[in-house]
Amino acid sequence: MDINYRDWNVANMDIDTGNLHARYCRDEEEGEFLQYDICYNPREGYFMNVDHTVTEDYDEIRLYGFKECHSGEDKIDLRYDMNTGLVHSTYGKEYHKITEEEKNLFLSELSKVLKIGQKEIINHMTKKANNKVKKLR
Repeated sequence: MDINYRDWNVANMDIDTGNLHARYCRDEEEGEFLQYDICYNPREGYFMNVDHTVTEDYDEIRLYGFKECHSGEDKIDLRYDMNTGLVHSTYGKEYHKITEEEKNLFLSELSKVLKIGQKEIINHMTKKANNKVKKLR
């Protein structure tokens, strides 16, 4: 785990387990936003990134998935603004109300990422056997 706070009011925390990368970032200089994301491999040769960004203007969850070779096959890039209920893609698709299929995709990936985060991060940080757990006072 790497935590740093830079002079220009940016806070970062990175956790890398080898199988998963999680990042938290807060940057007040760039219009004050909060972002965290988790990258993982749902299957061999495929990468998925789920991130959540909160600004004054939006509260967005993004699913970004692609094959290792970056081919367009099976590529996912959906952004869902929880304030407006609108979905769009960075590849030119217009904003639209979330469909049932898109909602199910978001729910499925969020469920996976929560389980992965629990297994790969929380469980390892709270294991008593590793003698690295410290109580903060």
